[in-house]
Amino acid sequence: MGLLSVDMPPPKNLDVIYVGGESFSRKLTAASLQGLVNRRSPRVYLLFNEPLDSDYKWLETYISGYGLEVSYLKNLEEFVRKYVDIFQGFTIYDPQLLQSIPIAIMLSALDNTLIASPEDVDELMELSGKPIVNNFVGRWKNSLDAVEWSLKNLWPETNHNLVASMPLDRFPHVIQITDFLILKQPFTFMLSVLPDKDPEEFAMFDKVLSMCQGGYALGWSNREEWYVTLASKYDIKVLCTIGNSNLSIHSTFPCRVSLKQHKLPPNYRIALREKIYVTFIYTDGDSPAVLLTYYRKLWDDPARGLIPIGWGFQPYLLELSPGVIEYYYKTMTPNDYFLFGPSGAGYIYYTA
Repeated sequence: MGLLSVDMPPPKNLDVIYVGGESFSRKLTAASLQGLVNRRSPRVYLLFNEPLDSDYKWLETYISGYGLEVSYLKNLEEFVRKYVDIFQGFTIYDPQLLQSIPIAIMLSALDNTLIASPEDVDELMELSGKPIVNNFVGRWKNSLDAVEWSLKNLWPETNHNLVASMPLDRFPHVIQITDFLILKQPFTFMLSVLPDKDPEEFAMFDKVLSMCQGGYALGWSNREEWYVTLASKYDIKVLCTIGNSNLSIHSTFPCRVSLKQHKLPPNYRIALREKIYVTFIYTDGDSPAVLLTYYRKLWDDPARGLIPIGWGFQPYLLELSPGVIEYYYKTMTPNDYFLFGPSGAGYIYYTA
């Protein structure tokens, strides 16, 4: 089994909750409870529907393709009441220091706690009868202080083959992978990777990656080239997973089809003419985030199949979302072709 795989059978029934209209803090609470529930068995699916209604589209795919049955919970309150026995209490993050959110995610996994904001926690405590376990309001003076604390206190308990960077400039989509982070327990942090603007945070970013044992870097950063450069330096493959909601569910549905592409006959020849030949390729398919969101919108376009198109694909999706791979292969036309991204499986700079 791969480092990204989940060793659980796919669900036959799912509880589905729409959280698209909720506040950032309530989405984070829902995602943390989803992670705690689904690491026992896959039972909860969240409809963020950001971007492009992709959560709803994949849910429909599983219903029609795998015989999945679903029940809809009305709101976060009903969700908390139904699964109140799953968690021990609450971890409060500091809204003034977003680095406290990655720490709250790690402690959610370690302490079986729901993540809550200071504004929401009283209502949630009354609803559940559970106490505050960790309160990070005013705990650290800045991001560096928070990461130093988490390296000292949480690093030994995390998965050293995975790491997750949560970029400041990609909220609120970054929290959508919370369920998978709770499931896999990588060291999770939030730092700038701009060496000129934030040299101290850049150095700390480098330090965190240097402690990993190869593997994969999830999430994203505020500067692509520096994130991939630092990760490549330590043989870490980057997997952009911003906006990848419900990975704790996607990872359980198997791929049941043969992954074979269309082949031209061995003796096939094209008589070249003196004209310009154009090739159409979608190149961002090495990003799991793109494959589960923007690709789905493009794929469902009725015009797909009219001309040959190469679709960049991330092979590690066979671990993260094998049922998604099945959908693409089952519905491909003779004019659809799949190809690896520039660095194959995972995003890496070979010269770093």
